[in-house]
Amino acid sequence: REASGTDAAAALAQIYDLAAALLVHLGKEDLAAVAAERAIAAASSADDERLHAVMQGSYAWVLLHQGRLEESEQIASAAADRIEPSFSAPAEDIAAWGSLLMTALGPAAAAGRDTAEDYIRLAGAGAERLGRRVRIYQTSFAPATVHMQATYTYAVRREPAKALEAARKVHPGDLPGTISRGRHLLDVAQAHVDARHGKAATAALAEAHRLAPVWFRHQGVARDLVSELLEQQNRLTRS
Repeated sequence: REASGTDAAAALAQIYDLAAALLVHLGKEDLAAVAAERAIAAASSADDERLHAVMQGSYAWVLLHQGRLEESEQIASAAADRIEPSFSAPAEDIAAWGSLLMTALGPAAAAGRDTAEDYIRLAGAGAERLGRRVRIYQTSFAPATVHMQATYTYAVRREPAKALEAARKVHPGDLPGTISRGRHLLDVAQAHVDARHGKAATAALAEAHRLAPVWFRHQGVARDLVSELLEQQNRLTRS
């Protein structure tokens, strides 16, 4: 960074960002927070406001996994506000803004806050303006991103009809990568469980396991859903 200036600072920020994401998936949230903080520090030297904002979104995502919901939402929402694009802004600016709104949505939904609906509405408008998937650093933003996160929001809030309505707008090829597809299928399964659709919930869980069996085994949500389905089946058998 000292030798090459802002270009090196931007690359360093993204390397720390990747490290933070990997550490979260390994269950090392405290180390992930350190990496995310260093990503923000490196980005502050990169002379790129958009990168700096997105790195703050990564830190907010780590805070979500630590259960620090209020901090997570506030940081992501404030970063989105700082880079809110104009109608004629480049696609990458809209994608960065939309991605930050989706990051703020996660903790808002988990905490049951009314702001979740606002994030869905705003991000949906940005996604409609794009009309396609746009990559931004280590992430991306698209209409399917909004529908996927809306499914998650309504599944967490135990509103299965709304969750399944949002899920119907997501097609398997719309989501970038195996893990995002698996995560979405867990939300779909949750909605089906809450709606007492046992066979549909089992099918969604089986598909998530088929996509990423190792990842699936480490998901507490998946274990809880399997247990709940077994309990529902036992109650039916007893009756």
